[in-house]
Amino acid sequence: MPKINKKIEQTVEQPENISIADLYKTLVAKTVDKKTSSVPSADVYKHLNELFDESGQEQLMFAPAQRVVKTMMGSTEKNFYNRVKSAVEAKNSPFETFSGEGGHVYVRRKVASP
Repeated sequence: MPKINKKIEQTVEQPENISIADLYKTLVAKTVDKKTSSVPSADVYKHLNELFDESGQEQLMFAPAQRVVKTMMGSTEKNFYNRVKSAVEAKNSPFETFSGEGGHVYVRRKVASP
């Protein structure tokens, strides 16, 4: 087979008269907007508590539990699982995760220390 050589030229358009400080401020604002969670921890805790109360179980498999919470909150976020897991594993969270049967992740209420 003959060898095909393609040379691709890439041009980068640079806006004129833009200051580096303005560019930095714009990028910071975009980063902060992306980082902002639309999954409030208080709502996650409320729905998990309801799920624990209604199911009567001491521990729940995390993946199905977070799907229930996602449905109850009406969320369409793609990374909802990770955001809920971060909320549950937060220092002040009333819940904790652990590995259970078959390596699945489970969630349970933290035991209150006296």
